[in-house]
Amino acid sequence: MGSAPTKPAGGTDDRAPVVLSAAQASVKWRGRAGVQDAQSKMAASTTTKQQIAETDDEKQARLLEQHPEMKPILRIMDRGVAQVREKKGDEASIGDVYERIDNDIDDPYWNYQGKIQRQIQGEHLTKLGAAGVFTDYLKFLKSTGNIFSDETVWECYYAIRNCCWSFSDASFNFAKRLGKAGLFPMLIEELKEYKKSFESNEAQNWLVRCSLGILHNCAKVLENRILLRQLGLTDYLLPWVSTSDEELKTVTVMTLAYIVGEEDNDLIMADDSVIGFIMTVFKEAVDSELMRSQGFSAMEMAMGISQLAQNDDNKVLIVEKGALPLLVQLMETGDEEEQEQGAKAVWQLAFHDDNKDKIRTEPRLMHQLKRLKDSKNPEIAKAANGALWVLDKQAREEKAKELTEKSEESSLEDYQEGSGPHVMISYQWDHQKTLVKVKDRLQSYGYRVWMDLEQMGGSTLQAMAEAVENSAVVLICMSQKYKESPNCRTEAEYTFQLRKQIVPLMMEGKYKPDGWLGAILGAKLYFDFSAQHKFEDSIGKLIKELGQRGRTAQLVQKVDAMEVGAGGAGALPIMPPAKPRVLDWKQADVDNWITENQLDKNVLRELTGPQLHFLQSLRGEAPEFFYQFITNRLRLTSLDQIMRFTSALNGLDD
Repeated sequence: MGSAPTKPAGGTDDRAPVVLSAAQASVKWRGRAGVQDAQSKMAASTTTKQQIAETDDEKQARLLEQHPEMKPILRIMDRGVAQVREKKGDEASIGDVYERIDNDIDDPYWNYQGKIQRQIQGEHLTKLGAAGVFTDYLKFLKSTGNIFSDETVWECYYAIRNCCWSFSDASFNFAKRLGKAGLFPMLIEELKEYKKSFESNEAQNWLVRCSLGILHNCAKVLENRILLRQLGLTDYLLPWVSTSDEELKTVTVMTLAYIVGEEDNDLIMADDSVIGFIMTVFKEAVDSELMRSQGFSAMEMAMGISQLAQNDDNKVLIVEKGALPLLVQLMETGDEEEQEQGAKAVWQLAFHDDNKDKIRTEPRLMHQLKRLKDSKNPEIAKAANGALWVLDKQAREEKAKELTEKSEESSLEDYQEGSGPHVMISYQWDHQKTLVKVKDRLQSYGYRVWMDLEQMGGSTLQAMAEAVENSAVVLICMSQKYKESPNCRTEAEYTFQLRKQIVPLMMEGKYKPDGWLGAILGAKLYFDFSAQHKFEDSIGKLIKELGQRGRTAQLVQKVDAMEVGAGGAGALPIMPPAKPRVLDWKQADVDNWITENQLDKNVLRELTGPQLHFLQSLRGEAPEFFYQFITNRLRLTSLDQIMRFTSALNGLDD
């Protein structure tokens, strides 16, 4: 796609174009259009496991070694950012600032159009603090009150906004810094202010498209999503869902897909026009040598498909509208990042049963997944293996039946030291540091713990499956990123399918599980590991909750340990001696349990150990039926009775 016009309108310059088409004005939804040259593509196709773990600085240094031509360009960008920072507040120098932005920041973006080259520029601007510098200068320009009346002010405002748009595409870190810098309220205000007049005002038309473009780019960053929700972006985007402009509507829905919760899932129920626009642009992009069309990249179309597919109805509509052959083409001809996003989109679509047969029978699709599952890039391998795993429903159901039968035949001998099941930790990579501490503490108390510490690709799904199958209990470490991860969903759904016991850990403050994750967790009580100061109290409570599940049979009693929940560093729980599993309880064990928990013996003494175990599982898997049963059949009608009974069930060990 060609360059954006220098300025769409607003000043009195006769050079200003008359009317912008939607394509001209949009320029670039995730940044402006660019060429992915052969050199950049080759550089992007050599990803290793070590590179995935490298720091931002290490990655930047490696990329600069591959592209030494960028080093003098970065020094020019240093000069441009320094000028903007220095001249803020000086109205007489606005024209000079515009020249610096245009020559030192904007021109390099267009002169070096490779994806990696632009990423290098974006990361360098991030390190310079340019997001904050640009935001502050935009606020200064707005404060002059001359955005639309002074040509020089408009040119400068346009140029800096355009840079924010472009580089929020080139670098996720730059997009993240824009959120921290405080740009979002300005963008949101423009969406609100220009809704009624943007169609007849060329400058406002461009600003609306630019605002939506930047917000869409930035919404891909988790930290920004939290901020955007707090700013009420959802309410400001809703009026744009009904616009007749297909491009604006599509970007609005794609942005909503990143920020709405499951309770508002209907807001991203895309209609035919949105999906149709996405498929048109996606097809043009994958057919293009540059992998772009109308300012959109094929990769961001695949990412948009994955995000829209969070809504189950969208999953079906996306497949019906022809996404599968385009995803196949992306996996065949794209670079590694594009292959990864293509496989991830298929993985997400495969979670709907109506799509499974269509995916299996789509020409060349299964071949591509099987080819990519052996990729040396662990992220590609993980995505391809994940999709294949979800598609192999029959094998999983047969395995589940086999394990269920085996579980019913198990005896106490299965729990002898060295042969018993373990505690599995299912988590999203961002929370590894905290969960390694959880693992180490559990192991110090005799628990066998399985935790993926290497973020393995390819063969990990087989390892994960065996880990779930051999677990006594699975710790599901819930967060927004956990819910959005197809890898985590695969683990959690397999855990649920095998009827494994689940203990939720809260990893993100104020997060409320919804959608598929909420359905799996039900009303289970969670243990809060979202903050460091909560660790000691929560780990003690977690150990008490786990009881003997996943522990070795021969245990060393920690006689001098402090009581659970005593608080303070080093507070350790006293572990109870081994006792019969609930499934093996005799009537005397049930009677003792009723007495210890101050329950009504006349009502509950007819219950057996296996029945109590079943009710414990039922509470998490079907809470509505559970509460109907205990009120109607067990006659637990007062709040105090229900509270004591559910609390006692929660304290049961296997």
